[in-house]
Amino acid sequence: MAQPVRAFPTYYSPIASSYQDLTVQGTAVGLTVPTSPTARAAIITVETDQVRFTVDTTTPSSTKGHLLNAGDLLELGNTEMLSNAKFIRVTSDAALRVTYFGGGV
Repeated sequence: MAQPVRAFPTYYSPIASSYQDLTVQGTAVGLTVPTSPTARAAIITVETDQVRFTVDTTTPSSTKGHLLNAGDLLELGNTEMLSNAKFIRVTSDAALRVTYFGGGV
């Protein structure tokens, strides 16, 4: 059964030209978060292979961190999580798709 996609509050809107394709390899990588306007949230989809991620300033490894599978969707809902997020592949390089959202208070 397909999982429902939740939406951010209506005062969040996609930031123009902020879409990001991110290749996740054997070294942990963070996001390139837009600063003007400030990104406040992001939706991230995992396109290929598994990744692990952290949002607490630690660095994930292929065995440490939260596991995401191909097809999973991750919502990061505040600026701290956006700036702290790090991703690493589990076995093979993986592709992430990221859309950033701004607005709000």
